[in-house]
This record gives sequence, structure tokens and C-alpha cells, in this order.
Amino acid sequence: MKILFRSFFIVIMGLVLLGADVSSPNSYRIVCEYVAIEPDAQEDADPATSGTTDSFDLATATIVITHEVEQENGETDVVELASGSLVDGRIVFEGEIDEPLDIKITVPELAHKTVLLKTVITPGGEEISVALVDDSVRNDQRLALVGSSRQVKDPAQKFTISGDLNSVDQDMSQAHVLVQGMRDAGSGLSPISSGNMLPSNGKFLFEGETHEPAVVFVTVTAGPSSDMYFSQVSRRSRARS
Repeated sequence: MKILFRSFFIVIMGLVLLGADVSSPNSYRIVCEYVAIEPDAQEDADPATSGTTDSFDLATATIVITHEVEQENGETDVVELASGSLVDGRIVFEGEIDEPLDIKITVPELAHKTVLLKTVITPGGEEISVALVDDSVRNDQRLALVGSSRQVKDPAQKFTISGDLNSVDQDMSQAHVLVQGMRDAGSGLSPISSGNMLPSNGKFLFEGETHEPAVVFVTVTAGPSSDMYFSQVSRRSRARS
């Protein structure tokens, strides 16, 4: 298997980047790139499932970033934080925020497939790398965080799970990593989820929150036959694997 990265230019989209100072303590930066997964020459993809079925080029797809704002009457509005189209498979969003935000990243052209990604951005936080994956082997398109998924708004409740896939005797460069579980939120159980992840240099990192012991499940899927690697981990706040 091989991954083709199509990225050449950084595009500035309207007011998204105006006045943004990457050194500001309130800044955020999100980089989104198109990633194509194609079969090697010696591998025959299933004709019934290979190749995208969409009539547009995903390397020019639109990326929309939104977050929810609660109004005084208790209702919630969805507010667009940034949006723009990939140019040669890449776009960079930069701006400033005053507090951590739960954001949702979507691709309008793939709305019929419910392709979305949820994550957290924090003022002055680390750069977030996102991949729009076009998997022609499985005829699958998805959004994925690359290398790390940081879902922490309260550092006092943070736990960390990290993994190194370099010892696996298989190409894991395009592996699908997912961490899931449940936590006690006081008023009931709420989900823990890393969202889709791709490893970076064979490694991945997930930072989540819990104030009570929790059990999470780590699933890694790779290869044309979707080989699955599975682990169950018990985690407490501030724990690290």
C-alpha cells in the first residue's frame, strides 16, 4: 500500500487568517491535507469496491469548521469558525480564540456519507493536523487526525494513551486508529472518543479527560484485508500507557 500526499501551497482564505499571530497565546492553527491511499502495483483491488464513487476531486473539497454557542434562552446555535477549499490538496486555518472550543470539521461534498470529525482546540495549543483520506482500496472517504488527538479542556482531568506501531510486521502508515470508551460524567455516562486517527511515523497519541476510573478500547485496523489489532486499557486521571 502507498499513500500519496498532494500538498504544494498554503492558501489564505478571507478573514480566517487576517490578523492571526501564530505567536499569540490565544492562537490556533489547523492544517488539513488530502491523503490518497492507492493499491500497490502488485495488489489487485476489488473492482466492486475500489475507486471513489464521487464525481468530484476530493483534493479540492471544501472544509468547514463549526462550534456550538449556547444562548441565554438555553438554545444552541451552530457558528462557523472557518471554511475554505483545498488548493492542491492543502489548506491552513489560523485565528484566535479566548477559550477552548469543541469543534466539528465536515466536508459538504461528502454530507451524504456523514464524513465528520470532532476535536478540541485550545488558545495557544499545538497545531492540529487533519487528513481527508480518500481510500480507493476500500472505497472509503473519511476525516482523520494525524499523529495525535487532544480532547482536553480541563488539564486536571487529563489522561494519556500512546502507541508505537513500528514493531508490527506490516505497513501501518495508513492504519486506522480509534480509542473509545465511557466515563462517569456525574449526571450519567458520556462517551470517550479519540475520533479517527492516522499514525505519524508509526506512533499515535490520545489525550482525553476523566475524573473516575474508565476502561477504553484501542482498535487499530490496517492492510487491504482490514487486519484488526485490539487492546483494552483501564485508565485513571493523569494516567499514561
